[in-house]
Amino acid sequence: MSRGHTRTVEVAVLVGCVLLALASVGYAVSGPASGTPYTEFSVLSPDGERLVADDYPTVGDDDGTVVVRTTNHEREQRAYTLVATAERVTVGAGAGDDDAPTVRERRELARETLLLADGETAAVRVDVLALGAMADAPNVRVVFSLYRGDASPGADGTDAYRSLHLWVNATDVGGG
Repeated sequence: MSRGHTRTVEVAVLVGCVLLALASVGYAVSGPASGTPYTEFSVLSPDGERLVADDYPTVGDDDGTVVVRTTNHEREQRAYTLVATAERVTVGAGAGDDDAPTVRERRELARETLLLADGETAAVRVDVLALGAMADAPNVRVVFSLYRGDASPGADGTDAYRSLHLWVNATDVGGG
């Protein structure tokens, strides 16, 4: 084999390796995302300019605002409905089966429809102290339910995609 022919083969192999490396990098960057798709859902309280997962409002506070943050990591656009509901509950011994809280009264505080692109975040402000007649009741929790698509009127959170809650006026929540 001549020296010129060997040189041509070496260059061809080198160019092939470079193209293969570029194709691999291109696939890694634009290929399917790794991990399981999910929706991030959190309740935060304002602390000056920041939002923190601490110091939530309780009855008697001047400001009852929390921020419910939803981030779509589902790899496609998603429609959600956020429903915030105040519930007066009985907790502890005698409340019902396995001492789970029993809802005695329910009042919808907020309902928002969200349309989020992949990676997009929505922040919805909710006044958790807009309790009306429940303001003086013991054992009030606010439930934040996130539904994929629409939520039926009077939705109670049982079929929610994600759900969080805060106690805003609780006496003996531990059930004593």
